[in-house]
Formats: sequence, structure tokens, C-alpha cells
Amino acid sequence: MRKLGLVLLALLLWGCPRTIIDGGPPIRWDFPKLYVVNGLAETIGIWIPDSGGKYYDAVMTAGSVPNAFVEATGVFRLYLINSGFGGTPSVEVLDAQTDTVIAFFPLPEGSNPMQGVEVQDKLYLTSWTRGQVYRVDGLTGAVEDSLFVGPSLDGIEADSSSLYVVASFYDQTNFRPDTGKLYRVDLRSWRVTDSLTLGLNPTTVRWGPDGMLYVLHSDFGASALYRVNPQTFEVLDRITFEGQYLSGFFVRDTAALLTGWSAPLFYYNLARQSLIAEIPLPLPEGAGAMGAAFGSPDTAYVAVFNNQGPNYVFVVDLAQRAVVDSIPTGDGVGTQILKYLSL
Repeated sequence: MRKLGLVLLALLLWGCPRTIIDGGPPIRWDFPKLYVVNGLAETIGIWIPDSGGKYYDAVMTAGSVPNAFVEATGVFRLYLINSGFGGTPSVEVLDAQTDTVIAFFPLPEGSNPMQGVEVQDKLYLTSWTRGQVYRVDGLTGAVEDSLFVGPSLDGIEADSSSLYVVASFYDQTNFRPDTGKLYRVDLRSWRVTDSLTLGLNPTTVRWGPDGMLYVLHSDFGASALYRVNPQTFEVLDRITFEGQYLSGFFVRDTAALLTGWSAPLFYYNLARQSLIAEIPLPLPEGAGAMGAAFGSPDTAYVAVFNNQGPNYVFVVDLAQRAVVDSIPTGDGVGTQILKYLSL
């Protein structure tokens, strides 16, 4: 079985011809398309599912240490949040119709923004180093206000009246995770109105199909999803993934994808609170799974990060519960963030 697995890995990674094409001058690609952020190379590539195997490399330039994408509501605009480690913390504004960077918003020095959410043309960004939420005008880039919420802020979600912010309480001096909290910030009064103590190292919060909040805890050896009622601010359930360190959590409708460096891809049904499948990932030596994205109804994509060797995007057939293709993105480029857009 081990020999067969190695043969299948070779077929996936090297058996099918693929073309990496320089981005070149701005070109308009039709939808659907997959944006591929390469953190080490600080570039954004594009994969067109119907392109016959072509990956367009370095179509746009990313900022210093990109962390997350935020999609603007109702318009073809994306915000790329850049940590700025060794450079300038920033938000880049991408026009998804022309595939060009149309604006660059610098953020406070040393703020290390992690994740963000958009509400009525306002961006709300979490600062890992300063424990603050920044309110940024999504059209002009002006930092309008900031609010201290809690230590080591990470994930953030919103509804029309409130922000829901994860503070991991990570010890940034001794590099140790700690028990974290979920906070509610009232948008009108611009103050913290509720808090809920959770488990070790919460990192990401997402809305579920039931109107509940799901918080991922990236706990070494036993990652978990906490299901939280946003009205009563109480934990309703705790779903544990024993023996796994999971760092990525991506939701579409009732389904979720969870990734970890050396973990399989977990395909989860949030509505039924049940695991659909653990999908093995044929990771090359030295590489690990990072971001993921849902594509067409039965397709998902997984970013495969490698700081020296080949990087890939795995194409996963969710119906077959298997990786069916791989897209090479370059050597040592650090493929880590994916965003799929369709009309």
C-alpha cells in the first residue's frame, strides 16, 4: 500500500503537464477564478478552472506577509490584509474584474493585522500585537478609530450591529498559547459589551448556517470547534478533533473545511454537526497544508506551502473524497491563501 501511495503521489504532482505563465500586463480573466496568494514570494497568481491547465503567476504583487482576504459586499472588490512584518502593515484593494491592485492603505506601524470583516464599506481589522480593532474606511483607507479589546486578537465576524472578536491571549514573549475569549463589540457605542471565556488558543470565528458562531481552537493534539449562541453568549457544543492541530477553518452554506499542516482535509457538515470525511492529502516532504477554499459545488482547493521546494494547489473532488489534481505554483513561493470567486 505504501508503494501504491507513492506512485499515486507522483502521478498527482508530476504526471500531468501544467504550465506556469508569467502574469505579464493586466489581463481580464472571466469568472470563475481562484486567487492564489504566495506569501514568501509576495505575489498573487490566478488559476482559471477552464484554462486547460494554465496557472498565471505573479499577476499582482502582495504586501509584506499577507494574512487574509476580505470580500467586499456586493461589489467585485477584495481586500488583502498584510501583516507587514519586516515591511509596512497594509490593506491592498484588488479589483476582481480587472485583476489589478487599485489602492494600497498603510496601517499603523507594528499593528500586525491578522483578520478582518467588512460592514457597510467599513473594514474592521484585528491587531495581533496591540490587541486593538481598527475601523478603516474601505474606500479611502483612512483609519477612523481603534478600540482595545483583548490580548493577541485574531478572528473577527460581524452582523449589522456587532463585531465578534477572538482574543487568543497568546503569550508573545514566551511563545505559548493560553486560554482565550470571544468578545462582542457594539458598533454604535464602539465598546465591548460581552465576553466569553473559551478554551486554549482560539483563532478563527465564522458564522454557521444555524445563525450560531463557530470558533476554531488550534490546540496542539486536540483542536476543537466551539458552537456559541451570539444572543446569550454561551457555549452550546464543543466538537473535538483528537490528535490534530488545525489552523484553517472555511465555511460555505452548511459545509466547512478544516486544514492543518500535516492533517488530512476535514470535510464537515455544520448543519448536522457531523464529519462527512477525512480526505488524505498527498503532501510532499517538507510541505504542509495551509489555506483552503470551496470551488464549484463538488470541488475544493487546498494551498500547499513549502518554503524551499515545490508549492501546489490541490484540487479536491468532494464527492469522491479525494485529491484529483494538483496545480504547481512555484518553488519556495509559500502558497498559503486562496480565494475563489464566481459570478
